[in-house]
Amino acid sequence: MPKPTSRVLHQPDRFNAKGAEVEPLLLDERHAAALCGISFWSMRELVAAGEIPTVQFPNPIDPRRPMRRKLIDRADLLAYIQKCKGGAR
Repeated sequence: MPKPTSRVLHQPDRFNAKGAEVEPLLLDERHAAALCGISFWSMRELVAAGEIPTVQFPNPIDPRRPMRRKLIDRADLLAYIQKCKGGAR
């Protein structure tokens, strides 16, 4: 019987041309959730409720429609965390 494997998040290339480590400016919902220590689904609910804004690039095939992938700016994530500090809303 095969041993169950844990799900490993894909790490994008984090090094620039000179070999220095670079932090990505934008995170997908899965990485943002992991960074905050919450589930993917909790992050998704926060995004759907408009609590955390997302960045959506235009679709190169049809510029009138945005790409489906939602990315979260680190600065917006940090601002949301600051807003939530100190207890209930």
